[in-house]
Order: sequence, then C-alpha cells, then structure tokens
Amino acid sequence: MSAGKKKLIICTIFPALASVVLISAALATHFWVTSSPEKKTSNNGTIGFENSVNFGLFKGHKTINFGIGTRDSDIEVVCVAADAVCAWLSEGDVYLYKTGDVLIKTLLEVHKNTTGELYEVGLFSYGQWITTIMMAALGIAFGLISVGFAIFNAVGKPIETITGPMGLYLWNGLACFFTILAMVLYLVLFFTTYKKNFLNYDEWKQLRVEGTTNLGYSFFFVVIAMVLYLINIIILFLSGYKLRCSFGSEAEKVVDNGIILF
Repeated sequence: MSAGKKKLIICTIFPALASVVLISAALATHFWVTSSPEKKTSNNGTIGFENSVNFGLFKGHKTINFGIGTRDSDIEVVCVAADAVCAWLSEGDVYLYKTGDVLIKTLLEVHKNTTGELYEVGLFSYGQWITTIMMAALGIAFGLISVGFAIFNAVGKPIETITGPMGLYLWNGLACFFTILAMVLYLVLFFTTYKKNFLNYDEWKQLRVEGTTNLGYSFFFVVIAMVLYLINIIILFLSGYKLRCSFGSEAEKVVDNGIILF
C-alpha cells in the first residue's frame, strides 16, 4: 500500500472515533427533545407561565407551573414490555401509584375507554423506543470495528477481503446505516408522539405542548455522527480502494504447470 493511501486510511480513524463519541454523548445526555408547554385556558388560549421540559432516551427534567408555584422534577422512562408501552414519569407520579407499572396499566385502562391515541394519556411505543436505542448502539459498535480495521489496514498487511478494503467499506457502511435507522426511528416517535404530548394524563389536560416542542442538541449529535460516517466512505473511495480482495505480497502465489511457486 502506498504512503498516500495509508494516510487516507488513517484519516478515517478520526471521523469514526468522533462518531462513536457523539452517539455515546447523545445516549448519555438529556436533550433529544426540548419543550416549553403552555397552560391552556377555557377559551382554548394559553397563559404564559414559565414551563420547560427536556429529556433524552432515558431521563430528563421538567419544570411545571400551573399558576400556583413552580414544581421541578426529574423524569425517566418507565416501560411495561408486555403491553408494549412506556411513559415519562416522575418520582411523584410513581409514588401515587406505588410503582410505575401500576400507573401505566391504569393509563392503558383509561385509553381503552376512549377513542384517542396513546399519547393522549401520556404513553408511547415501547418498540420504537427500544429499537432506537439498539440501532444507536449498533452504530457505536460498527464504528469501533471500523476504527480497528482502519488501524490494521494502515499498519498491517490484510490478506482477506473482510480485513481489507471491503471490510473498511462494510464497517463504515453498517455504522452509517444503523445510525440513520436510529435517526429515522426517533423522528417517527417524535412526530407521531412527542410533538403532540409526552406529559402525564393530568398535566396534558392542563398544558399544551404542540407547537412548543422541538428536537434538541442530543439528537443532532447523531445527525453529525451519520455525516462523519458518510465522510469516511467518501475518503475510502478517494483513496482508490476497490471492493475486492487485497493480498499482501508475501501471500501471493504463482502456479506453473500445476506446481505452486513461492
């Protein structure tokens, strides 16, 4: 491998590492969604009390004021996998019902007695939530694999397709693919549920979140990570690597009249 190609391969290490860090940061931070809910009035208007909510994939925080004082509380995702639903609950919510499972089942009963959507009682899809996390985790895993094989290609002599250029395209491609899936799944969850409601049932009856809710910086960490994986694929293409087997000179063999010559 020429020195120029090695330099380009080494260059792919840094975007992949940055992508891994960004997705990890996205999973760890609580700003996938930000909102400033407004209090409803009897004539469908709103009152401008200061309310704010932010949350990530696992935890968040909300500051709610119904006009009788501000209430701060941490929130977290509580799921009942058997019923395929989750809810954002605070310690106060759970305390009233002893456990989050009991509260969620109570909300499901309320939902069954209405013709509305799950979000109207403060519930959302467990499947979409857990699949988003899995896809993001796979984006990290294949990003780390791409880093390892980039280092191996830069300093070693790969003799198999999977460890050579085909592998570099494959691992970066898979990392990019799963990161895109995580983005798309979360966007579906956001536009079908979170943008309309993520509050508990009692809060939603008094507050309006639609029109006040946006994607936060934690989500855009994932977007940037996806772009960096794409940049890696472009770098590989510019390096002149072909999607074929790459053999070291030591592994090359010549056959002459049925005799293998080394």
